Amino acid sequence: MIGGGGVVLGDATQAFTDVAELLQAAVVSTREGKGGIDDRNPLSVGTMWNNPRLRPVLDDADVVLAVGTRLQGFGFGPQTRIVQLDVDGDEIGRNATIDVALAGDARLTLLALRDALDGMSAPRASRAAETSAMRATIPHSETDRR
Repeated sequence: MIGGGGVVLGDATQAFTDVAELLQAAVVSTREGKGGIDDRNPLSVGTMWNNPRLRPVLDDADVVLAVGTRLQGFGFGPQTRIVQLDVDGDEIGRNATIDVALAGDARLTLLALRDALDGMSAPRASRAAETSAMRATIPHSETDRR
């Protein structure tokens, strides 16, 4: 999942976190979306703002749920399916090829998605260990890359 400024501005942080936890999805925040999910949440892998260290996380994604972000500067491979939710329908698909477009209020749409997902199937196994391992592979400075 990618959380942009629309998550914070739309008062959707709790609903965003709830959906991430139901899906057990790794979460990348934009600079504007910082605070959309607590950085201490095991599903949060970091903030993407001209941050090439998170490129492998995005490249490994088969589906991305992007909420409240224009997806400017992200770039995705052809195998990545993108669901984009934004209050401004004109922003959807502007910077990426979108497979599913959802124009609507972030909080209300995420609450509806959360309710639809909750009880749909057995709870997913925790991915906390996987996302922690993912964080550990992300270099934090130029020195770490050597």
